[in-house]
Amino acid sequence: SVTDGAFEVPGQLEIEASDPFLRIIDANASIVRESGLVAITLNDLSIETNLNVKPEQIEYKILSDPSHGVLKYYRKKLNLTYTGKNNNTTSLRNFTQSEIEKERIAYMNTEVASMDRFKYRVTAKGVWTEGEVLIRIYPSAYWEPLVIRKNQTLYVEESTSVTISRDILEIGHPNISPGK
Repeated sequence: SVTDGAFEVPGQLEIEASDPFLRIIDANASIVRESGLVAITLNDLSIETNLNVKPEQIEYKILSDPSHGVLKYYRKKLNLTYTGKNNNTTSLRNFTQSEIEKERIAYMNTEVASMDRFKYRVTAKGVWTEGEVLIRIYPSAYWEPLVIRKNQTLYVEESTSVTISRDILEIGHPNISPGK
């Protein structure tokens, strides 16, 4: 029976198991610096399932490689501050969710572009589905602190409004020409 303290309703609870499923949860695109490296995380490859599986039983297979970069497998935990002689890496085609959790999978940008993507198939206990990871690539100037190019005093009379124009206030990236 179900009650709210004042009323009571008798009933019978029936539970029916659904068919096994794997569903991909949509994610925002990861962001990487041009010629940079970004870790592929569970936010990028997030799934939902009713299967009782361990992370090492959830397998990912790359169906189409990124066009403007490469996927790398790090034998040790990924260190994004050091990308020197990548003797700690290998290219990959297959990996598990356990390896994602251990921060060993990364995308490395190799060509100038604004966006990249790769397609994959995720499989667990014979159930599979396919998805795609998007990666936004921003130029080096995007990561530089903004600079104030113009900052003039603007006089506004009481009870009026004025549009703040580029002649009064302009803020931008240091390596990008004004007006772009």
